[in-house]
Amino acid sequence: MSKKTTQRDAALKAWKTMRGPVWKTRRSERLSKEALEDWAHEFGFRVMFLDADSGYPRTGIADAVLLRIKPKAADQVELYLVQLKGGDSGFSAREMGRLESASAAVKAVPLIILHDGKTLHFLGGEPSFTTREAPRLKRKRYAGGPGVSTGKKRKKPKIGHQ
Repeated sequence: MSKKTTQRDAALKAWKTMRGPVWKTRRSERLSKEALEDWAHEFGFRVMFLDADSGYPRTGIADAVLLRIKPKAADQVELYLVQLKGGDSGFSAREMGRLESASAAVKAVPLIILHDGKTLHFLGGEPSFTTREAPRLKRKRYAGGPGVSTGKKRKKPKIGHQ
């Protein structure tokens, strides 16, 4: 087997990979994010992508948050939850309903944080989500192992502060 044949085989494999659905999806996602970042910068927004720790998109309806101080109103903040679509993916009425529900559930909580040069001090008490004693949320594992249903419905977590 010559070096030329090996290079040609590698090039052919790369060419096939670049036409596969996974590659196309990732490329479309990357281009969509870049376009949103450019648009946000042009119109004075900050954009925050809600990707999972792995770097891949998460399963929730909102993919990003757009945020800016409202022009001509320094004490008002504009916040938008964004479902980012790319390529030839469609958008259904069900998805729009989920996005509207998620947007309606957004709650802004005023919080003043003081820094003395060493420590952060939360005015009015530290929020419950930052305390070190609070246990991290973990998925329940059923006796059947991950992915095995026991027939019980799981309770939906409440969004926001109680």
